[in-house]
This record gives sequence, structure tokens and C-alpha cells, in this order.
Amino acid sequence: MPTLRLAANASLHVVRKAQQIVLQLAGVHRRLDSARARLIEAAKHRRAMELLRDRRFAQFKAAQNKAETAALDELAVIAAARRTQSPPIAVGVPCWEVQT
Repeated sequence: MPTLRLAANASLHVVRKAQQIVLQLAGVHRRLDSARARLIEAAKHRRAMELLRDRRFAQFKAAQNKAETAALDELAVIAAARRTQSPPIAVGVPCWEVQT
């Protein structure tokens, strides 16, 4: 009989230990789900920041290209004016006051 009692106690101990492990595992799963949700939110936030950065960089490049094109156009106009040997244009002076 004592052997049967020892076996039953051992069995109960194993069952109790298994239940404790199941509870610990449930806690681990809750923490894992919470961490996964935070990771997903952080990834969304990072992606939004990347898109914003890319959009702003594209706007910056467009502004740079526009300014560069305007400067090149101005240089081309100046060069063309010099090649034709035309007198410089008097800006802000009425045409009847310009001496030719």
C-alpha cells in the first residue's frame, strides 16, 4: 500500500507541476502577444516616418532642380545676349530714356 500512496503522490506532484508550467506558459504568451503588438505599431510608425522622409527629400530635390534649371536658363540668356552683342537691357528705365 505505501507504494501505491507514493505513486499517487508523485502523480499529483507531476500534475501540479504541469499546471504551474501551463500557467507560466500562458503568461509568456500574453507578454509575447503584447510585445508583438508593440512591434507592429513601431514598424508602422517607422514606415510612416520613412515615407515622410522620402516625400520631403523628393520635394527638396524638385526644388533644387527647379532652382538649378532657373539658374542655367539665366546663364543661357546672358550668354546669348553676349553673343549677339546686343546692348544690355535697362531694367526699370522707360524705353524712351534708353540711349542706343
